[in-house]
Amino acid sequence: MKSRLVASFVLSALLAWSGPVADRPASVVVETICAACHGANLTGGSAPNLLDERWNHGGDDAAIRQSVLEGWPATGMPAFKEVLSSGEVQGILERLRADGRAYAAGRIQPPPPPPPEPIVSELHRFRLETVADGLDTPWGLAFLPDGRLLVTERSGALRVITEGMLDPRPIEGLPRVHHRQDGGLFDVVLHPDYQRNGWIYLAYAEPGAAEDTSMTVVVRGRIRDGRWTDPQVLFRAAPEIYSRDNSHFGCRLLFDRSGHLLFTIGDRGVAADAQNLGSPRGKIHRMCDDGGVPVDNPFVGTPGALGTIWSFGHRHAQGLGLDPITGRLWESEHGPIGGDELNRIEPGRNYGWPLAAGGTDTGRTFARRGEGLTAPVLLWTPSVAPSGVLFYTGDRFPRWKNQLLVAGLISQQVRRIAIDGDRVVAQEVLFKGQGRVRALATGPDGLIYVALNGVPGRIARLVPLDEGEPAPPAQSLSTGVTRGVFGRTPDGVDVESYTLRNGRGAVAKVITYGAILADLQIPDRTGLRVGVVRETVASEKGFAQGFSQSAAVFGRVANRISQARFTVDGVEYRLKANEGPHHLHGGSRAFNRVLWRATVPDPKRASVELHYVSRDGEDGFPGTLAVTVTYTLTDDQTLRLDYRATTDRTTPLNLTNHAYFNLAGGGDVLDHEVEIAARRIAVTGEDLIPTGALGPVDGTVADFTRPARLAARAGQLTRKSRYDHPFVLDSSVVEQGLRFAARVVEPESGRRMEVWTTEPCLQLYTSPLSEQPVIARVGFFCLETQHVPDSVNRPEFPSTLLRPGDVFLSTTEYRFSFVSDPETGSPSAHGSRSPGSPGTASGP
Repeated sequence: MKSRLVASFVLSALLAWSGPVADRPASVVVETICAACHGANLTGGSAPNLLDERWNHGGDDAAIRQSVLEGWPATGMPAFKEVLSSGEVQGILERLRADGRAYAAGRIQPPPPPPPEPIVSELHRFRLETVADGLDTPWGLAFLPDGRLLVTERSGALRVITEGMLDPRPIEGLPRVHHRQDGGLFDVVLHPDYQRNGWIYLAYAEPGAAEDTSMTVVVRGRIRDGRWTDPQVLFRAAPEIYSRDNSHFGCRLLFDRSGHLLFTIGDRGVAADAQNLGSPRGKIHRMCDDGGVPVDNPFVGTPGALGTIWSFGHRHAQGLGLDPITGRLWESEHGPIGGDELNRIEPGRNYGWPLAAGGTDTGRTFARRGEGLTAPVLLWTPSVAPSGVLFYTGDRFPRWKNQLLVAGLISQQVRRIAIDGDRVVAQEVLFKGQGRVRALATGPDGLIYVALNGVPGRIARLVPLDEGEPAPPAQSLSTGVTRGVFGRTPDGVDVESYTLRNGRGAVAKVITYGAILADLQIPDRTGLRVGVVRETVASEKGFAQGFSQSAAVFGRVANRISQARFTVDGVEYRLKANEGPHHLHGGSRAFNRVLWRATVPDPKRASVELHYVSRDGEDGFPGTLAVTVTYTLTDDQTLRLDYRATTDRTTPLNLTNHAYFNLAGGGDVLDHEVEIAARRIAVTGEDLIPTGALGPVDGTVADFTRPARLAARAGQLTRKSRYDHPFVLDSSVVEQGLRFAARVVEPESGRRMEVWTTEPCLQLYTSPLSEQPVIARVGFFCLETQHVPDSVNRPEFPSTLLRPGDVFLSTTEYRFSFVSDPETGSPSAHGSRSPGSPGTASGP
């Protein structure tokens, strides 16, 4: 939109220009015309970089002249033949060649990348900024009094960041660490009186005397002239505790108000030891700052018990924090598969592992917590893999003050927890998708610093964007659309984002690259808003190669075309084969890898239109096709997609959105209950190409005519243990011109999603399924509304041909609601428009 508006304004001004007949200098023409869209240095703006030799319409002299004179109106570039002389066009061409050589030599620099997009949470707006990168799995954070930041790398290095610059030299003289799987260098913390005594405390996995054994060790030392000095071992387990298991080391460090050091040690894969007071494993420990045992520890004097134990029955405690108001100790802990815990820790208490847990584990049955076993304050199922926690005490985010922030590993998120006494009264996901979040710290500047594990690892910080502004109302933003800049393509074009918000807490983000639904956040029955589609995060690789597993629009023809060929009106067309001998999802320049143009009909309405013109011959398809996709988020928690297209030559067309759903926001999808309004599927061969026959689903692995767990028949799946099945819809339940297609319920959160569509087919595609959840896997399911695959080659299926003069129209709605809480029986938070069971409905 911006490109078209700016170029049109410039063109209008030039048409009104009545200057001399003589050719204008190339510098004047370039600054007047080209720079308006392509940037002041021609290295990209709302239109592509002109100096990097990446040309969409040909890069030789003749092609560039044609582009300038005739334009490409479909992409927003007008024709300039009425306002430029041949000499001026030649001047532009010579300027492009000269500047192109300077760009290649590094004398002209591309513009800096756009700043990260603002993040809008319930209480604050902020931006996530990178402070330093190039780190190897940063684990612990500690600020020195002079503002320098100490960072531990799990591989064994202690690093220093000064004013955003990572010192290339790690601290020398650190002890040797066992770096394998979960093992390595862990947390770092300063003595409360560091400015007087200089003590720094570290935890790490120490290699044992026996080969391949290791155990968590806690030490302290000082840093002088870049070296670790005065080392003292404060905690070291007995040699028989060292093991070859490389899981669940811990180890988070925290000083309490009395100056005692608390630290965690996981069960090291020996679950029973969490209940054994003679073993350090599966415990939270407390000791004096010099390694002595405090006399008020709960098991001092207990025969056979370790005096350092503060609490027991822990699986893998990863976070420790002290409530600044009450002084109470809080802990985050990994459950087995799901059932992650937030606990308030009291001395001497048993927190249940492995007798009780909220998750599942192969070969182990868990009891409900009974007498003597302390229940968690909060359970997270599916797993968020909580890591470090932080009670925020700074002033830069005043509405978060004294609230708990929890880092998430597999969930790649930071979650805000509001606590009232011993109760969690609210929680919110502040951001996600930036990498595994390992640790959190408040800087001397009052900002929140996070350690992100990725390739490379980095340290980032949350910077407020609303300082001095009044607190937002309960619904932080009213219904409408907000434009942002999502990122920049390799050829210098800004990719726009459009964030849609309704009046009931739902948020959808759509980007102009691939018409991707980059995020869709829907509240659960408790009001917690999490993403229910695989989030798309800006990255250089994604812009260059396409974003994998994104909720993009696929076309021209989604799904498969047999042998990558088809015939229309007696003419055979050959396409690029990109799945064996077949064509899949539109080819190499499919709609999910191109830039769309966005328009917003009404900024106060949560809707955005995306436009793309596919040229004749693109990816082998005939005809110039004009496509519009409209995303609308309604106040009844519905995301509606409307497709419209026209063509100047007959062409096949089969559009869909390939959203990867997970209604729990994480974890596996095995327990999602699925119902599909189809009694038949299109029978496919081993290559997933339809044979032309329709087969019944009754009694087969594809029978979802009644609600069933997605993994109920996982053992019968033969294609990589996943569904990839085209269902022929037959529901007679029609509402507002749309036919009921499917319903999915996620039992833990209570989220329910219904799919309504005008399309005749629904492709179910899933992550690999098994009867048991897989640790750390985030599963998905796709419900792609479309025509039957290979319909262009199957006259027995409904036609996918669009002819000149006709208008392609298609609509799909994803309707969200809640089911009642099975524990409390509380009603759904929003009413549902659920129809009766489609399994008994008649249809064609």
